Amino acid sequence: MAFGERQRIIGVAAKNQLTTNIRNSIVGFKRLLGRNYDDPVVQEMARTSPFKIVQHPQTNGAGFEVRYLDKAEIFTTEQITAMLFTKLKETAEIAIKAKVFDCVISVRCNSSYFDCELTCEFILWRMKFKK
Repeated sequence: MAFGERQRIIGVAAKNQLTTNIRNSIVGFKRLLGRNYDDPVVQEMARTSPFKIVQHPQTNGAGFEVRYLDKAEIFTTEQITAMLFTKLKETAEIAIKAKVFDCVISVRCNSSYFDCELTCEFILWRMKFKK
């Protein structure tokens, strides 16, 4: 996702702008979904990212500060994701030549070792009570 002075750019075109518009090009934002600004993952990404990650004033979550429509804007991770899904919906509708009303989004449940360990512990705990 990249933001210009007058437009937002998504997909390959946005990736192509990484070198010329680095401060307004956001990548890897899905890792921050549902995390508070003070989360260690957010803090690490804020420290190493070329784009600006700030605390969103209303949600206390991660916000991305970009220049869009000639002013500084702060978008939440959820807003950026919604922009991406809107573009994906439009692309799908063009490809299948029909309106898209519903979709299924899959999310990996074991994105890290810690998440996998928690999932396994939960499954074992549930199995213990089913006996």
